[in-house]
Amino acid sequence: MTLTVTEKPNATPVAKRSSSKGLGWFFWACTFWVLAVIILAIIAPLLPIDNPNKTFVCQPFSGPSGSHLLGCDDLGRDILSRIIFGSRVSMFVGIVSIGIGLIIGGFLGLISGYNNKKLDTVMNTIANIIISFPTLILLLAIVAVFNHSLIVITLSISFISIPLLFRVIRSATISVANKEFVQAARTMGSSRIRIVFVEILPNITPIIVVYGCLGIGSAIIAEGTLAFLGLSVSLPTPSWGNMIAEGAQSFLRRDFLLTLWPSIMIIMTVVCFNFISQRLEGKFNSGDGAI
Repeated sequence: MTLTVTEKPNATPVAKRSSSKGLGWFFWACTFWVLAVIILAIIAPLLPIDNPNKTFVCQPFSGPSGSHLLGCDDLGRDILSRIIFGSRVSMFVGIVSIGIGLIIGGFLGLISGYNNKKLDTVMNTIANIIISFPTLILLLAIVAVFNHSLIVITLSISFISIPLLFRVIRSATISVANKEFVQAARTMGSSRIRIVFVEILPNITPIIVVYGCLGIGSAIIAEGTLAFLGLSVSLPTPSWGNMIAEGAQSFLRRDFLLTLWPSIMIIMTVVCFNFISQRLEGKFNSGDGAI
């Protein structure tokens, strides 16, 4: 009895310490998935796979086989090839649009959070006005006014992300600007530019990384939504969204796999980005920088 009572309290702290270390196997599995999708998207033209737009490479609506791992669609196009090439659109839109949003929104958030109240009020008001519009309706309006090329879609999503990322980085900047080391730098006569980019920016970088990952997942969903509504890249250029739309509009009852495979890709990729964001946020908030 004595041994049991003695060992039990010791076992619990050990478990807690071990669980607090690292980011977990699922984090690394998600990271591997995201990196694999990005690499495949980059090297897609070099892979030994069929042209995604080439028709009748196999029997239409044929199921998975040794030569066509995911089968073929209604025009006999290889589904795996279209999914890999479709990832180029989804990943480009997700990464580039949020990258632009972080650069512009982050820069404005830093300036607004560490500047005079008048400028902060003006910039915050503009951000609130843009955010007040329903996101999907605003996105549809922008794409409808111009066209639905890849560049326009990317810039449209980045425009919508700018005020949201601005608000996040502005709040983080205000919080860090009140820290003692920033006040010390100000007392020592450091310029505003040095304080913002040397003292504040490195300390809010974790927040930028977390919300960047979260934003990429949201941007992929936004592109998929536009594609499902017929407002993404024009066919026959493949994207995960327009593959879902093609399968759902005419062939869902005949062959649900046409919709299932691209849906799985979107779900898994977005879940991975969201989980990476969640785990990094928990890691940064715990104050433990060791991975």
